[in-house]
Amino acid sequence: MATLLFITFAVLLLLGMPVAFSIALSALTVLLAGGVKPLMVVQRMFTAQDSFSLIAVPFFILAGDLMSKGTVSKVLVEFAESRLWPYWLGCSSLQFPDPVPRQRQQSAQR
Repeated sequence: MATLLFITFAVLLLLGMPVAFSIALSALTVLLAGGVKPLMVVQRMFTAQDSFSLIAVPFFILAGDLMSKGTVSKVLVEFAESRLWPYWLGCSSLQFPDPVPRQRQQSAQR
């Protein structure tokens, strides 16, 4: 079965078919040659898509794209920086607070 999969994939690629379609047709060829019922394949595909994490990933990508197109991400970063002004490390001080106060650092630089 593995040889049939790789041979079909290689032939389809050599014929100039896009990689995604080559993978799909190779897998379908192996499934049909192995005696798997096509209705079972469709049923398993729809069952696998009923996962919350699979649904959430495109929405996170969409939210990031909308934030980068607008000014939301800039406003969020400016807000975080305004709240963390006394700290020297900026946004990274959310995780690791600065042990040395900012006033001592400024007086040491003078």
